[in-house]
Order: sequence, then C-alpha cells, then structure tokens
Amino acid sequence: MTTYRPRFSPSRRAVLKGTGALAVGLTFLPRFSLAEEEKKLNLYNWDTYIGETTLADFEKDTGIETKMDLFADNDELFAKLKGGNPGYDVIVPTNDNLERMIKAGMVMPLDHSKIPNMGNIDKPFQDAAFDPGRKHSIPYMWGTLGIGYRKSKVEGGVVDSWKLLLDSDKMAGKISLLGDASNVIGPALKYLGYSYNSTNAEELKKAEALLIAQKKHVKVFADDNGQDLLASGEVDACMEWNGDIIQVMAEDEDLAYAVPTEGTLLWQDTMAIPAARRIP
Repeated sequence: MTTYRPRFSPSRRAVLKGTGALAVGLTFLPRFSLAEEEKKLNLYNWDTYIGETTLADFEKDTGIETKMDLFADNDELFAKLKGGNPGYDVIVPTNDNLERMIKAGMVMPLDHSKIPNMGNIDKPFQDAAFDPGRKHSIPYMWGTLGIGYRKSKVEGGVVDSWKLLLDSDKMAGKISLLGDASNVIGPALKYLGYSYNSTNAEELKKAEALLIAQKKHVKVFADDNGQDLLASGEVDACMEWNGDIIQVMAEDEDLAYAVPTEGTLLWQDTMAIPAARRIP
C-alpha cells in the first residue's frame, strides 16, 4: 500500500519543533572518534527539524561544540557533498537520496557496536530496502502523504480515497494538489491501481489523462503550503504531508487528515555519516 519515495518539503517538518529524534536521537554521536578528538560536531540538517533545545542540551551533556547548517531539499544536500565533504559529520538524507548517495560512495558504513541505541529502534525500521541491514543509516523521522480536509465540507465528514482530489468535481475550485510533479503523479497511479513508482508508459499515460481532466477543478498546485490554504478556507481539501496538516489540526477541530485506502507514499528521513569528512 505504501511506497518509499523522496519528498522535497522542508516546511512540513515544522511539526517536529520541540521534539527529539525518532528512536535513537543524538545520543550516539559522542561515541564517534572524530567528535571525541575534536570536541566538535558539524550537522547538516533540514530546517525546523530538531528540538529547540536539543543542540544546547547535547553540548551541555557532552562538552562537544555543535554547529548546524541547513539545506532546503535533497538536491541541495547531494550537490553540496558531490564534489567532496566540506566538513560535515552527520547528514539527514531522505531514503531515496540516501540510496543514491550509498551508490555514489558518499556515505560511510556505520559501526553498529558504537551505536548501542540501535537496539531501541522499532523492528519495522531496523532494516530497509534502501539500506539493507542499516549498514549506512539510522532512521530519524517518517511519515506519509495524504489528504487534509475540512470535515464540515466533506460529504459524510470522512475522506478515504484519492478520488476526492483526483477524480471528482464535488469540490471544484476548492482543492489543491502539490506543486511537485512526481508526488502528484504517484497518487494518481495509486488511485488507478498501479505502482507509485510505475515506469510503464501506458500506465503513466492514464495517470496523465486523469490529472489533465481534473486540472479544471484544482484551485492551485501549491508549493507545500496546502495546509495554510486549508486553514484559511481558500480550499476545503488538499494533498499534503502529514506533519503540515497535523499542525493546523491542532488549531482547528474541523480539520482532519486521511491516508487514502488506495495507498500512498511512505517517506523516511535518516541520519548518516558522509564520507571523507574533512577536505583539507
């Protein structure tokens, strides 16, 4: 029902402000020899993707000076490290991009004996198709792509299918889709009963026809601000990331989030150590 694909969307991570990492956190970092020797850690991370006091608490507990730089999407992360690592010790790539970086020799294998908290990771995350045996990464955060909607504007008050956004005129002019082409085509393929990652020309043509037919009912292809359009009433349903919708749900009890029964994207962000951690 779910498929791993990257989604380039830093703002949806804002829901994580004030929280720590999934399962393992940053507690493993002092065990790496570089951090111990230099008492300094350079982290390359998404914006608003770490607890507000986490870095300060880490420095206080370990005595290791920590600096964090931010990137906007996986392409920026990849480009920054493609020509050589300017000095980062830990990075936070999305699953697909991590797989790409592993194949390019851009990340180091992990020594699991130095990360005792690996044992605390939930079993479904202890292995991954994109990183078999978790040889190069640990999971940090995960989530889904789905439908945010206003319950009072939906027939029956419940949404359970991509049909509302992709194959219906019931909310004409009051829906938004993502501006990211791959993550609009993916749900269209799932709605039609195909793989989110299909490369079949006939299947892609059918998804294209579906989206073109639905375009006249779409208010906007939003640049990851569907939650704001939903909260303001500009749209009554939107294609968005779970974290973004959860934020606005906390402020408006009429809002809800659904993962369509046809299936959707399941994303995972990871922590990894880039190769060649220092460039002279």
